[in-house]
Amino acid sequence: MHLAERNQWIGKRAYALWEAAGRPDGKSAEHWHQAVEERNALERSRASIDGAEILARLGRQASGG
Repeated sequence: MHLAERNQWIGKRAYALWEAAGRPDGKSAEHWHQAVEERNALERSRASIDGAEILARLGRQASGG
């Protein structure tokens, strides 16, 4: 993944975290840091951004496969 795409994902996630927290003033660095940590965890898990492979795996488990 390109750095620009990664930063765009982090920016969108940080914004979503900020909105979910009630749009507090002065917390942008905290939300950015949390988004970076979440992105790092996704990259370490090798999960896709939408989690399609995890959903597929869960579907197979539910159907007994």
